[in-house]
Amino acid sequence: MNSMFHQPHNLADALRLRDELPDAVVVNGSTDISVAMNHGTLHPRAFIDLSQVAEIRKMERDGADLLIGAGVTCTQLGRCHLRTLREAALSVGGPAIRNQATLGGNLITASPAGDGCVALLALGGAVELTHATRGSRWVDLRAFFLGYRQTALAPDELVTRVRVPYNP
Repeated sequence: MNSMFHQPHNLADALRLRDELPDAVVVNGSTDISVAMNHGTLHPRAFIDLSQVAEIRKMERDGADLLIGAGVTCTQLGRCHLRTLREAALSVGGPAIRNQATLGGNLITASPAGDGCVALLALGGAVELTHATRGSRWVDLRAFFLGYRQTALAPDELVTRVRVPYNP
C-alpha cells in the first residue's frame, strides 16, 4: 500500500487538504503516530504533515489570554511564563521528544497520560477547531474530550490553537 505524503506550507492549504482528505493522518511532531505505526496499530494511506505551517507554531498574548498554536512544541512550552504549562511540557520525555512533540498532537491523542491535556484543563483552556470553509469554532476543553482517545474534532477539521487565561 503506497502512502501519500502532503506537506502544506500555510494554514489555508493545510485546511484545504484536510477537507479533501478526512481519512489522512495529520502529523507534526509524529511522536505518537510513529509509535502506533511501529506497533502495527496504525496503517495510514495518506499523511498531512503540518511541520511547515508557521501559523500554528507561535505563542502570543491576546488581551488577558495566551494563544498557543497547535504546532508549538513541548520545548517551546517549556519556556512559557505559565508555570503549569511549563512544568507539564518539561515532564514530557527527553529533549529529543520535547523538540518534536506538539501541543496539538497531545490534544488529539486524548490520552489521560497527556500532561499538556491535564495542564490545559486545569487552566480552563479552550481549543480552536478549524475547517476550510466552515471556519473556526472554539470548544471548551471539558467538552473537547469525549472519552478515552476520543475528541470533538471532526474528521475534516484541524486543531489550530489553544486559548488559556494568562495569569503568570
